[in-house]
Amino acid sequence: MTIYSRGLRLSELLNLKIKDIKSSDGIIRIHQSKGSKDRIVSLPDKLLATLRHYYQAFKPKEYLFEGEKGGKYSERSVQLILKKALIKAKCSVGRLCTYIATFLCHTFNPIRYRYPNCKRVIWVMKI
Repeated sequence: MTIYSRGLRLSELLNLKIKDIKSSDGIIRIHQSKGSKDRIVSLPDKLLATLRHYYQAFKPKEYLFEGEKGGKYSERSVQLILKKALIKAKCSVGRLCTYIATFLCHTFNPIRYRYPNCKRVIWVMKI
């Protein structure tokens, strides 16, 4: 859900730390994204509720998604989970990327908003 609804890359998901979730501001801070740039994505209420439920169930220590022994979740494990989900949904990775792009295009207005104390620009969700 986090990858799809926010358009995150796998590496961005795996590097998310608990402190990167700013629920009071409604944002997720992505560090060292593509091109070694930081970025901010919005945090909708539905995703926040899901992440809170996940946090209460699994109690991660540092990274938002951790392996059984703690530390960052392995890239290969997430790839296998996604592969199984795509097979079950009868969907390909290419089609998933198209769905994500379409979802983001229809969800966000072409309005740019500069978050206070931040030099990055984020997209504002339609209401």
